[in-house]
Amino acid sequence: MTRLRMSACLGILLLCAAAAASELPPCYPGSGEAYNYKVEVSIDGGYNWHSDSIMIFAYPGEQVDIGVRVLLTCMMGETQAWSYGLAHDATNLKSLGGDLTLNGVTTDGTHTATVKNGGPPDMDETAVMDASVGFTQAVLIDTTQAVTLAPVVGFVTAGACYTLTVPYYSCDGYENCVATIALTGGIGSPAVSAVMTQAGQSKFPCAKDFTIHVAYGSSSYAWCDLYYNSWTSGSQMRSPGVLETTLAMGGAPPKDDPPPPRDGLLLPPYSCAETNGDGFLDISDPVYLLSHLFLGGDPPPTVNTMMVLRTGQSLCYDNDGLTLMTCSDADYPGEDGYYQLGRQRGYQEMLSEQGVTVVDLSTGLEWQKSPPQELYSWAEARAAAAALELGPAGVEYPWRLPTLGEILTVMDYSRSFPAADPIFGLSSDHGALWTTTTYAPESVKAWYVRPVTGATLSEAKANRLYFMAVRNRRPDVPARHEGATLVPPSAQYQLGDSNGDALINLSDAVYTLNFLFQGGPAPPRIVGRPVLPETIEAGRFVDNGDLTVTDALTGLMWRREPLYRINENVDWNDPVLQEAWNMAFPLPGPGTYYDWRVPNVFELMTVIDLSKSQGVVLAEPFSPDPSLVDRPLWTSTTATDESGGGSAYAWTLPYHVDLEAEEAGSLKGLEYLPAYKMFQYNTVGYLAVRGFADE
Repeated sequence: MTRLRMSACLGILLLCAAAAASELPPCYPGSGEAYNYKVEVSIDGGYNWHSDSIMIFAYPGEQVDIGVRVLLTCMMGETQAWSYGLAHDATNLKSLGGDLTLNGVTTDGTHTATVKNGGPPDMDETAVMDASVGFTQAVLIDTTQAVTLAPVVGFVTAGACYTLTVPYYSCDGYENCVATIALTGGIGSPAVSAVMTQAGQSKFPCAKDFTIHVAYGSSSYAWCDLYYNSWTSGSQMRSPGVLETTLAMGGAPPKDDPPPPRDGLLLPPYSCAETNGDGFLDISDPVYLLSHLFLGGDPPPTVNTMMVLRTGQSLCYDNDGLTLMTCSDADYPGEDGYYQLGRQRGYQEMLSEQGVTVVDLSTGLEWQKSPPQELYSWAEARAAAAALELGPAGVEYPWRLPTLGEILTVMDYSRSFPAADPIFGLSSDHGALWTTTTYAPESVKAWYVRPVTGATLSEAKANRLYFMAVRNRRPDVPARHEGATLVPPSAQYQLGDSNGDALINLSDAVYTLNFLFQGGPAPPRIVGRPVLPETIEAGRFVDNGDLTVTDALTGLMWRREPLYRINENVDWNDPVLQEAWNMAFPLPGPGTYYDWRVPNVFELMTVIDLSKSQGVVLAEPFSPDPSLVDRPLWTSTTATDESGGGSAYAWTLPYHVDLEAEEAGSLKGLEYLPAYKMFQYNTVGYLAVRGFADE
C-alpha cells in the first residue's frame, strides 16, 4: 500500500513504470559523506536496524518479512527538497527459485511525516514503481520555502516492507544466495533523480547500500507492517557537529559545486523547465523557481536561441596537414581543435516497421537513415520527401527536404568521404544532397551539400541530385519556440516557462512537478535554430558602437570589419591565427578584449544572410572594405583528406555574390570551399570573433 500527500493543486496520479537503475557512488569516510543516503534493514518489526549487510537464516521456501528504511544526511546547508529511488536486485535469488518483492512504502511514522513544523511536507510523492523493481520518493517541504530542513544526520525519509522468499536449494554458503538494495537515480519514468536541493541547486549525494545474505537454518522473525513498524527506532536523528569533526578523518568539507551529474533528466539542448541552469531537470528546478517567485531569489537564466554545433574537429594540424603533438602548440594557436566550441552532438537510432531513422539529440530533428541512391529534380525530391512513410508513428510533423542550415548540422568536419557520422548511413556515392533553400541570386537554383566533404554549392533545380529527408519531433521542436512571436530574435529566452503559456508563475512549478513525479506531459524544449538561418531578422545583430557587433541569438561578439593582408604572403597560421590570438581590441582601455580568435566553420556561417541576391552576403551591420568584398574569409577549421586526417587546406568562405561574374565562370558566391593554407601574394581576410555559443 502506498500513501501520498501533496498540495491539492497537484492532484494524485501514480506512475507505475520502471527504467534501468543507475546506482549512486558509494560513500567513503572523509571524502563525501556531507550529503548521503543510507539503507538500513530490520527483521524484528523495526526495533533493531542493521547497516551494510545482514545474514538471514531460514528454511527452503520460507517467506521472511523485512523492513527497510532510507536515512538522509545533510551535514551542511538548509535542505528544501530531496528525491531518490530505491531499487532491489533479486536476480541471484530468482535463479535459485527464491525472490525479493516490495509490498509497500510509507512515510507515516517517519521523520518526513513531521518535517514541516511538526506536520507533513507540502509535497510527498512516495510511490511503488513496481514490486519487482523498487520505489521512489520526492519531497518538497514547503512551497513557500519558509520551512527548510537544518543540517541533520539520520533523518528517516521512508519505510518499506519486503517479502523474502528463500530458495529451495544452494543456500548453503555465505555468497551463494544474495540480494541487494541500492539507492539510485535511475528508476521511474522519467527517472527520478537522486538529489538533495539547497538554495534551488542540486547536491549529488553518495550512498550506503545494503546486501542481504540468505542461508539455511532456523530463526524467528516479526511481521513487517507499514503503519505499526518502529521506523525511527534507534535512528538517533541529530544535528551534526562541525561537519562531524571535519568528516571524522580531517578531510576538507566538500566543495559547494556538485560533481559532474550522473543522473537527472537531461533534455538537450534546453528544457523550458530547467530553471537553475545546471543542465539537468530534477526536483531542484521547481524549488528554484518557487524561491524566485516568493522569496526574491535569482530569476531563471536566459539562453541563446540559436545553437552552434561543434564541428567535430578535435585535433590540430600544421600548414602541411601534419597532426600536431598538442593543440597548445604556440606556433599554431587558436585552431578549431584547440577550442572545440559548440554544442556536443548525440544521436539515437529509431527502429520501426517502416524502417530506421536517426534522431539528432542536439537539434531534435529526425533524419532518414541511408537515403536511397536515386536521383531527383528539386521538385521531385520535395514531393518524394513529403510522401515518405518512415519511422515511429505519432510524430505530428511530416517529412520534408531540409533547409541548408538543417542539413549542415549533419556534417562533421573531422570526417570526410563522407563528412558525417556513420550513423546516418551516408556514403561517397551520395554525391550531392538537395536542400529546400532557394539560391537567392538565381531562383532557378537551390542549395545543395556535398556529403563527401561538407562543401555547399548551388545547382539548377531542373537537374537531378540525391536527397535526405528530415522531420521535426514533438516536444523537441515545439512550433511556439520556432518563430519570433514568443522568442524575439533580438533577445535571449528566459527559462522557467514550463507549461508553455508564455508566463512564468506558480503554474510552471506545478507543471514541472507533475511531469517529474506524476506522469504528466513533458515541458516543451527550446531547440536552437539551425546554424545557418534562412533570413536575418531585424535587431538580431547589435552594433556596439566600438567597431564590434554582438549577435543576440548566439551571444558571439565579432569585429565589425574583416581584417586583410593585401598582396602579402598570406599564411593561414601566420599571420592569421597568430594575429587573432594576440589581438587586443577595441583600443586598449577598460573595454578591451584579449580573447579574440578566428571562427570555425559553423560560427562563420551564422553571420551569412542567405536572402541577399547581390552584394556582400555578410549580415548588417558588418562593413567590409568595398574594394575587397570578393575576397574569401578564413576559418580555423582544417579541411580533412580522404582518410579523415589533416591536410594543407583550411575552410574558407567566399562571401560576395556577383551574379554576372558567376555566370562568367568566376568562383564567387556563398560556396564553402577549402583553400591552400600557404597563399602567396593573395588577399585573404578573416572576421575575428570572441565568446562561444551553447557549449
